[in-house]
Order: sequence, then structure tokens, then C-alpha cells
Amino acid sequence: MARGELDLAIADFDRAIQLKPDYLAALGGRAVAFGRKGVLDRAIVDLDVIIKADPKNVAVIYERGKTRAKSGDKVGAESDFHRAESLGFDSDSSKRPI
Repeated sequence: MARGELDLAIADFDRAIQLKPDYLAALGGRAVAFGRKGVLDRAIVDLDVIIKADPKNVAVIYERGKTRAKSGDKVGAESDFHRAESLGFDSDSSKRPI
């Protein structure tokens, strides 16, 4: 993914998730790759799975908010931003990888 080979990265993440469906780091990586490709609906699906497994992960909730905003879902984005804030989100956490 660092080399910009998003399709290859997604294929690698797909394989990792196939081998271990609860591998949240692979889901997060795939969400980032989909986001960079502009396939926001798929990114949001992966972020939803992570949030369901880890409902207090403020970095992922915030990331989903940013992705929702990019997709035009302003209501969903605001909901995520408020939820992240209520869980103690600070601006430094938005710079960390999901």
C-alpha cells in the first residue's frame, strides 16, 4: 500500500481476512486502501465491522466519520464525530493509523 499499489494491498488484506476473519488490523488496512481508491462504501463496511467488534475505538469511529463525510453522509459523519468526542477523542488520535 505504501507504494500506491492499492489493488495488490487489498488482495493481500482479503487473503489475511480470509485466513483470520477477526483480524481487525487487516480490516483497517483494507478500509484505508478502499478509502484511498475512493471506494468509500466498501471502506465504511470494513470500519463498521471493526466498530462492532471494538465499539470504543475512537480512532476508527473518527475515521468512519471522515469517510462518511467524504461520501456525502453528513448526518452519519456528525454522529460519528460526536460519538468519538463523547468517548474522549483528542486530535492527536486522528493522526494514528487505524
